[in-house]
Amino acid sequence: MTAEYFYTLDLGAVYGEKLETLAAYSGDNDVEAFAAMLLRGAIDQLHQDMVADLDRAEKEANTPKGGGRGGGTDMDDGIPF
Repeated sequence: MTAEYFYTLDLGAVYGEKLETLAAYSGDNDVEAFAAMLLRGAIDQLHQDMVADLDRAEKEANTPKGGGRGGGTDMDDGIPF
C-alpha cells in the first residue's frame, strides 16, 4: 500500500496571483497541477542540496586535520622532536 500525501496550502493573495499568472503563462489550465509540479521540483532541488551538504560534511569530518599529513603530531619525517 502506498502512502497518500495531500496538503492544502494557503499561498495568500500575492503568491496565489503569481501562481495563476505563471500557470496561464505556461499554458497550463490546471493551476493546482501546475503548483504541484513546481513544488515537486523545488522539493527535489532542496533534497539534492541537502544530500550534497551532508556528504560534504561527512567528508570534512573524516578528513584528517593538521597540515594534511595524517592529522597527528607525529609527522614521520625522521626528526626526533
